Amino acid sequence: MELYLLVTKAQKQCGSGEIKPVVYFYPDKYYCPECATQAAILDSVVNACPQVRVFAFPADLRVPVIDLLVKKYAIEKYPGLVFNGKSAQTPISGEQDLKQQLGCA
Repeated sequence: MELYLLVTKAQKQCGSGEIKPVVYFYPDKYYCPECATQAAILDSVVNACPQVRVFAFPADLRVPVIDLLVKKYAIEKYPGLVFNGKSAQTPISGEQDLKQQLGCA
């Protein structure tokens, strides 16, 4: 969490676009097959796009700082993704779609 906060602070203060953060919310208390698929897509994107960093947070453990992010980005179901400063309202269709949206296609 600390690294994510430092990256977002640097982006706001310095205008740095060198790192493209993706926040990935998933449940820890139960198995989510869609989350496993999303995680595999994110792994592929990170391997193909060196500037992308994924910050994965278990959103159902009631950790106050994670709960604040869930509320801020209105994450209502899992997997939840946030990139380019906005919550992805629909599931990502695949690696190419996500890479294109992150500007590393």
